[in-house]
Amino acid sequence: MAGVEANTGGTASGAGGARAPASEIRRITVDDITMALREGADDFRAMPAFGMTIGAFFALGGMAMLWLALRADMVVLIFPMLAGFALIGPFAAMGLYEGSRRRDAGRSVGVSDLFSIQRATTNVNIFFLGFILLFALFVWLRMALMIYALFYGLSPLPINALLADLFTTTRGFSFLLVGNAVGAAFAFVVFSITVVSFPYMLEKNVDPVTAVALSVSAVAKNLVPLAGWGLFVAVALAVSWAPFFLGLIVVMPVLGHATWRLYKRMIVHP
Repeated sequence: MAGVEANTGGTASGAGGARAPASEIRRITVDDITMALREGADDFRAMPAFGMTIGAFFALGGMAMLWLALRADMVVLIFPMLAGFALIGPFAAMGLYEGSRRRDAGRSVGVSDLFSIQRATTNVNIFFLGFILLFALFVWLRMALMIYALFYGLSPLPINALLADLFTTTRGFSFLLVGNAVGAAFAFVVFSITVVSFPYMLEKNVDPVTAVALSVSAVAKNLVPLAGWGLFVAVALAVSWAPFFLGLIVVMPVLGHATWRLYKRMIVHP
């Protein structure tokens, strides 16, 4: 596969100011994505209890977000909250990346390793980028409320009335079109800065700026296949929400492991 060297030399955390070597960004194809999914599924089958435990936390988080929206009588925020929940997925999946990395090193991974993996995947650089994602989630929710207010005003409609309006009126169709277009653009920006950055920081312990630069460069070089990967992830997550988020128990760990595998296929370090 052809590749170019990304100018990602940056200061590595805890490395005494040493510069991280440039990394090669390889062009990927649909075959690479397919193989990454297969390898991610293999990782899940090799350590199912570990993956399902992490997936269960995601499922509980989705249930909690739905409950909060209903409790606060903010039905309009249910979809934006669920969509925003996916924005922080790359940060929350750090344990899955580490699980795949340990498996590559020939180490067994189980539920008992959750604590040691949590310590291995948390440092100031990772936390900083994770905080950026949380801020992005807050911005997205504010944007969603603003779009809703532009079409429906400040008073939330009852869910039955809202659903009827969404699919039977011009105002509803316009709201769906604008909301989904803005949400897709926002999600793509977040995807571009995170698809490679978190695995890269885990493997090389570089600073967030260096990691984000590599991630954006990787997306620019592999725009079509990575856009397809992002769409696939979004659809898979949406489908997994249907049975009360229980699908996340399996879907989330497979996607997390597959993300690490795709990163390893796309980024090569000297």
